Amino acid sequence: MKITFPTQKLKKPRKLFISAALMAMVFSVQCQNLASQNLNDSIASVSTSVLKQTGIEYFNKREYALADAAFKQCILNARHQNNFEDEGKCTGNLASSLLKQHRFGEALPLYMEAINIYEEHDLTLQQGQALVNLGMAYKNLDMYDSAMANLHRGIQILEEQQATQDLMYGYNFLGTTLGKANGSPLLYFNKSLELALQLQDTAYISTVYNNLGNHHLLEENADSAIYYLQKSLALKVRPSKLAITHLNLGVAYLDKRKYELAEKHLKASYNYRRQAGPEAAIFKNYLIFIRLYEERQDKKEQLHYLKLADSLAQYIALPPSLQYEYLELKQNLLIKDKQFEEALILSEQLKSLKDSLASTEKQDLISRYEALFKVSEWKRAFELESLSHQQDQATYRWIGSLIILVLIIALFYARLRAREAEMARVKFRELNHRTNNLLTIFGGLVTYQESVHTDDSARNALHIIRNQLDALGQIYQLLSIPGQSQGKWVAFDEYVLKLIKSLFYGVGLKDEDYTLINNMQTVQIHEKQCNALALIVNEVLTNAIKYGKSVDGHLTLHLNLKEQNDEILFSLKDEGDGFHDTTSEGEGSGLIRMLGKQLKATWHYGSEGKSDFNIKFKKKG
Repeated sequence: MKITFPTQKLKKPRKLFISAALMAMVFSVQCQNLASQNLNDSIASVSTSVLKQTGIEYFNKREYALADAAFKQCILNARHQNNFEDEGKCTGNLASSLLKQHRFGEALPLYMEAINIYEEHDLTLQQGQALVNLGMAYKNLDMYDSAMANLHRGIQILEEQQATQDLMYGYNFLGTTLGKANGSPLLYFNKSLELALQLQDTAYISTVYNNLGNHHLLEENADSAIYYLQKSLALKVRPSKLAITHLNLGVAYLDKRKYELAEKHLKASYNYRRQAGPEAAIFKNYLIFIRLYEERQDKKEQLHYLKLADSLAQYIALPPSLQYEYLELKQNLLIKDKQFEEALILSEQLKSLKDSLASTEKQDLISRYEALFKVSEWKRAFELESLSHQQDQATYRWIGSLIILVLIIALFYARLRAREAEMARVKFRELNHRTNNLLTIFGGLVTYQESVHTDDSARNALHIIRNQLDALGQIYQLLSIPGQSQGKWVAFDEYVLKLIKSLFYGVGLKDEDYTLINNMQTVQIHEKQCNALALIVNEVLTNAIKYGKSVDGHLTLHLNLKEQNDEILFSLKDEGDGFHDTTSEGEGSGLIRMLGKQLKATWHYGSEGKSDFNIKFKKKG
């Protein structure tokens, strides 16, 4: 949640009154007791800006019940005053408070409510900010597809509004989301850094440098990680921030086996955290010290930090993942010391903890999809309310039209038919949108199954299914976007380019790794044919990535698509050596044959060992 503070401080008596009033409200709600009408009237007279600020202060103190009460009263006051900007902001702030309380099903619809308020009242800049906030909420729930979709929409609006500071935040948020989703965040981190330098925002420059360093650390590029982390460290002043960056530098130097430098930064991090850091963070330092001294074969120091970790673990509640890392490290040390009985005892604890972590992960997955279901319910209720309102207006116009000339009645009838046609198009797009959502959910479940299966054949099969679901999902996404579809028709040339970008992104191909020679014409294909053709093209593209590269590893694709005499012709050629010793006859070819028969198409694929593909079929009317 993006929170801003007013420059003028609250006067103490008024601040105390608001705090007392909010506490009375919360108490009266919790106890279901009588509330004072005078008190409610007094709170209703408070300005929305004061209520918003009070809620933010309680939110920062983690006093969520009082924060929620302030934000709810702010929403009511803003509606009464027709202050739509503060109504949207307090609605978004309430959503952020509920998100912190893990009330996901309540939080996400409120973010969407805020976006709707801004859109309805042409508050474009605020709408862009709210979309970025919704994207961050999805990112915190590990729903990366939804996060990136909303972040991209928000950033597009902010770019049109030239909102430099908000774009700085948005680019950085999108970069961190891409990093979490195993994508490449460097482009957006660099865009954020460029704006931070332009604004001379030292704190945010440091933040982006830190994110760049962490990305390279995860990519096991220690030299680049050290470069950016050192630049971030030079700009930081807060002990908690310094502790984190010193720790990351220590890990980077440890990866390079520069033990003296690693020890220097780890001790600096440890000293900062001993001053003000949380105990769980200090425990993390202990584990990395143990790893350092294990690699340096310094048994004395290793045992010293192991004892400190053991002592701290006795009286603080460790996060399950950190506890598992600690027990696993301790077990490995016991095995090296040939203390097998103690190691066996830890094995039982580790097994129990692993089962608990798996159960928690499943429950988190269920909670996320329950939240998505709540969002879907909110959308449906909003649409029904809007439809009811439209029907009421139509009824009033119909009653009035009874006393008007026949010509006016005929004109009204024509307008009504046009509206029904528009409603049918909206319903069709919504159906496709919901189908796409279901495919996304199913794809998420398939991804989860990939993560828990250890059998390679099962993982490969699930990976193929997920790619095919992604291909279909992009069809329904296009069908739900105005301008990229016409009713049940899809601009297939646009779809092929989106599919190529998605597949290349998934296998890590960069822009310099491939060349597209695009000779595709704009061709609209019916949805019923598009699904089958999309799966065929997905299979052919996947094989082209495998077998179509030149000797130097560069991939060149020639794409042709046109409509001729009511027939669709599509071809894909590459400049590689083809299938070599492999054969094009496999599960993929079986899928192409089945779908080709469904299209009543003729096709050529894998002739003379090449991976070129041609298909022709009659366009559905």
